[in-house]
Amino acid sequence: MNPTRNASKEEDEPQVIPSSGWRPEPGDVVSGRIVAVSRGWSDWTNSYYPLVTIHDDAQDRNIDVHCFHQTLESRLMEVRPKVGERLEIVYHGKTQTKDGKRTVAIYSVTCPDATGQEVWDALDRQPTNAAKAGATGQAPADDDIPF
Repeated sequence: MNPTRNASKEEDEPQVIPSSGWRPEPGDVVSGRIVAVSRGWSDWTNSYYPLVTIHDDAQDRNIDVHCFHQTLESRLMEVRPKVGERLEIVYHGKTQTKDGKRTVAIYSVTCPDATGQEVWDALDRQPTNAAKAGATGQAPADDDIPF
């Protein structure tokens, strides 16, 4: 449980609003304002992952979304939502990879307050092979071509 603290106007003591983890079934949606962004630890990947607490409008409660699934983490890292912004996450279930060796969790993420600038900035900083070749006058090596 990741409690979120709200300062009460009538008291000096902050009010603790409890939250619970999101354990979605296919088709489940969590939607509302982000009240906290932190990080959780994964022993499986031996790394941190985003932990986003959303005040869900429909349920009128705080929900912790542990973003350890690669698809969800990638989508959130693209939009980088901030505390106070609206966020909607839909869990679509799991599907097999093309090679059939494993399943992956599928999510869609909508951040109506995001401008998209974060994505453009990230892409702008990402040098492409063609840009490198143009700057250096050398073609990229063929050994990194996936076919």
